[in-house]
Amino acid sequence: MPFARPRRSPIRRGALALALCLGAGAQVLPAAPRVAASPAAAVRPPVRADQVIRVLLGRAASGEIVGRDESGFVVWKGRRYRGDVDLVPEGNGFAVINRVDLEDYLRGVLPGEIGSRDPRDRAALQAQAVAARSYAAARMGERRPVYDVTATVTDQVYGGQLVERPATDDAVRDTRGLVLTWGDRIITAPYHAHGGDVTAAPTEVWKWASEPYLQPVSDRAPGGGCFCDVSGTRGWERRFSFVELESLLVRYGRESGVTDVGPVRAVRVASRGPSGRVTTLEIE
Repeated sequence: MPFARPRRSPIRRGALALALCLGAGAQVLPAAPRVAASPAAAVRPPVRADQVIRVLLGRAASGEIVGRDESGFVVWKGRRYRGDVDLVPEGNGFAVINRVDLEDYLRGVLPGEIGSRDPRDRAALQAQAVAARSYAAARMGERRPVYDVTATVTDQVYGGQLVERPATDDAVRDTRGLVLTWGDRIITAPYHAHGGDVTAAPTEVWKWASEPYLQPVSDRAPGGGCFCDVSGTRGWERRFSFVELESLLVRYGRESGVTDVGPVRAVRVASRGPSGRVTTLEIE
């Protein structure tokens, strides 16, 4: 079985805030074992049967030590982790990989992704657990050669055993085995702190193929503002002087074919995507 059948717990209506980004056909379901009628109809299971996820914690130089403390946790760079940690040769050093049970991994993810919540927000914590589990399970199904996810915002922030909290542990336990599915597959379930008034399609953000369960929707609340304003991250602003822009173009422009950089005199928005986000800037 890819996942144990979960203990059903009450999740109040409307608690799944991530539904803002999901089409009507997406469902929250326990992942059930699949039985194929014939080899030709077999569907490869979405995750390894042992439910162990491989998390890239970082890179280590030759000679770095990974040990266990008196409680049995693996310790690397002052952080404690459940499961095991492997040093996988990579270039002149090692990739540090934490092999840990998927549910224990989620205990180290939720506190960094949703933070401390009011006890009345139990349903929001449960929704976050379902989204994080779905994201991780989809990555595990890709069967990458060395690791499944990183421990940073590149995938999901993972802090190991030291960040675990009772409220988020309860949310993981209450939703054990629950994932978001579309048809017969577990979906990749990206989430965010703030949607910026309206979400964008995957084709606009990451150049992914269009997905029926990820459709742009408005995040605007009926009384003004946005539903996501509670995150406290509404303001997205970064200011650059023309001199700083010139320096950035010199540093990174070559990757985009910019080889001759002079003084920056003006910046204009050349195009916007369907969600209203800037997709092309003209720099003069």
